[in-house]
Amino acid sequence: MKRITVKEADNISFLYWPNGSPCHLANLYMISLRNKVSMQRKNGLARRGKGGGTIGAYANKVNTLLKFAYDLNINLTDLNDGLFSNFIDGLRSEKHKLYANQLARNENTIHDIGSVCLSFLEFIGALFNNERFVAKNGIIKAYQDKVKNPAGHYNYVWRHHSFSSGESREKRKPISQHTIKDLRETANKLPTSDHIAARTQLLISLLENIGGRRGEIAELTIESFHQAMTMKYPSLEFITLKRGRLQTRKVPVTRMLLNEIHDYIEVYRADIIDKCLNGKDHGFVLVAETTGAPYSPDSVTNEIRQLRIKSGISEPATAHLFRHAFITNMFALMIERHRFKDEAVFKNQLISDTFFKREILQLTGQKTLSALDTYIDIAFARVNNYTASVSAADLLRIHRQFDDYFDRLLSDLNEGRISKEEFHGSLARLREARDSDYKVADELETRFRDGFTDSLFPR
Repeated sequence: MKRITVKEADNISFLYWPNGSPCHLANLYMISLRNKVSMQRKNGLARRGKGGGTIGAYANKVNTLLKFAYDLNINLTDLNDGLFSNFIDGLRSEKHKLYANQLARNENTIHDIGSVCLSFLEFIGALFNNERFVAKNGIIKAYQDKVKNPAGHYNYVWRHHSFSSGESREKRKPISQHTIKDLRETANKLPTSDHIAARTQLLISLLENIGGRRGEIAELTIESFHQAMTMKYPSLEFITLKRGRLQTRKVPVTRMLLNEIHDYIEVYRADIIDKCLNGKDHGFVLVAETTGAPYSPDSVTNEIRQLRIKSGISEPATAHLFRHAFITNMFALMIERHRFKDEAVFKNQLISDTFFKREILQLTGQKTLSALDTYIDIAFARVNNYTASVSAADLLRIHRQFDDYFDRLLSDLNEGRISKEEFHGSLARLREARDSDYKVADELETRFRDGFTDSLFPR
């Protein structure tokens, strides 16, 4: 007797042609992704979040092909190799919407879009029993090549003659401290509400001090904050994306960061929840001002991009570059604390020491050690430029955060965002948090120096 199996399938993207009519082939493909195995995921590609997760990203890429076919007034089954090449060339020549002298996409992005679209077209070919629709010598001349990645695993990569060899993915450098300061100063000058001003500053603080992906930052919870407040060595718990299944990790934080989160929740966020949601709290820290809904990953991206535009910064400044800076700074501190002499010794330690490796992957949220090579290179280059003691490195980090928070408090006072009484109250809490962080840093350094712990961060 055959059994009916019911599978949960919420939050799957639904695709339309530009004229508003559903594209049934595309939607069948979206459903097929529900069953696609990836990174040991049993329930298909990720659908988490407002954007639909990985399936949502696939949908955005397929949409570009739907628009191309619609503009030509042809069916998807009428596409051929020449038309697909024209599609890729069109992606390559499209200009940025905000910067007329810049291209909208780099070659890696074009390859990613093209690869998803080839998978979609291969699906259509299989649906119509046409194995030659996408094949090495088929109507669309494309095929998948088995390639070994830096981690030693094999992936299948789409090949088509219109694709370029791509660009190095190691070109993006960590965001600089000077750029972060410019973003903060620009945020202070914008004519926004007190809530938005406080949320923007907190968002930058979280990006800078947590090293999380934008989706991880957006899903920080009130519960995680409350738990951290009770800890002797505070750490915030975050979901870890790019894992295929729900995982979490804990990242050590300073009392000063917790103090900023506390002020945002109690002073600014509470009014939004009461006004928009009648006090029915969803439990996420960052919220949208007009709806009270959880702040989305796309909103994180857009906010940093708008700050960059309005500040006139010429160098790259994206939410993800904060993550690069966090991981690089973490490695610099680790190199100093463990007195590593060169990269080879350090990398050997990562490979051979299981505890060390697990701790690094836990803190960064990365899946493989090979993904961290770029950060290690930059960290060693940075450490070689100065010789500071471990304690000095910790104290410098704490002192820089204190100066940053103090400058923002002073700016809020001067701009009329807070009263003198609020300023002095916040400053008193900030100093108390700083002193607590100093005490923890000193205690951890003593424990490490005396051999009571081999861990970089408190447990």
